[in-house]
Amino acid sequence: MDTTSESSVTGPSSPRRFRSSAEKRRIVEETLAPGVSVAAVARAQGINANQVFQWRKLYQAGLLADRAATSQATSSGKWEFMGSIEKATAVQ
Repeated sequence: MDTTSESSVTGPSSPRRFRSSAEKRRIVEETLAPGVSVAAVARAQGINANQVFQWRKLYQAGLLADRAATSQATSSGKWEFMGSIEKATAVQ
């Protein structure tokens, strides 16, 4: 007897959608307006509200930026950090 249900065998009903940082920021900024429901915005965009709340956290932490800006800031910060380590080890 086969007890497997059909729904557990099939995958998601639609393919995963990848959104650009700009699109995520636009959606988050829409939810930051007074009186706007995050759930309503998420529903209108076809996104789970939990995902929008996660994007809001990233946005408020300044981590929801374009890849080019992020990689440039990360690489320059990395070299500054490495330089400070070298200076600190040279002093000892």
